[in-house]
Amino acid sequence: MAIFDIEKDDLLRLSETQLENFIARLAEAEVAAHGHSPAWVSWSGSINAPDEGIDIRVQVPVDKLNTGFLERADTILQAKKHSMPKGDVTNEMVTRGVLSSTIRAQGAKGGSYIIVSLADDCSPPMKNARMLAMRNALKDDPNKSNIHLDFYDRSKLVQWVRQHPSVMLWLKGQLGQGNSGWQAY
Repeated sequence: MAIFDIEKDDLLRLSETQLENFIARLAEAEVAAHGHSPAWVSWSGSINAPDEGIDIRVQVPVDKLNTGFLERADTILQAKKHSMPKGDVTNEMVTRGVLSSTIRAQGAKGGSYIIVSLADDCSPPMKNARMLAMRNALKDDPNKSNIHLDFYDRSKLVQWVRQHPSVMLWLKGQLGQGNSGWQAY
């Protein structure tokens, strides 16, 4: 295997905390690669901290941002180590029949909401089912057409990390696959 490559199933060894840190580092690298300060990315630092459905938040002060991985300047990424079938997707977004206030706010400002599921490695129909569940969760929201929704699985995470060698080196170190003499800057 090449130094800047990883097998998608290797990611399954990440803990919940490592997963959140991994996604946050990817978001920082993505924002920086597009000319913005990584300081516009924040995350709780504790997987158990009350977060109102926000594990990682990107808030770049620009009108438009579309990097391919981050579609909007205001993006929330919700990290899940476990599988998120369509029923769990709905339960993540809706509580007692009411859409999360965090997601409603994202729609009101034209932001993005992305669920990241480490355990899932979706075929196109599987991803479509999850995306449909996300859209259906918004059915009564007046701003449903303003929000960008996406679902990232393990394959998408590997595709994303391949774009950022420094994050790849950090990740490999976390997984015990460090490269002798190499270390992230």
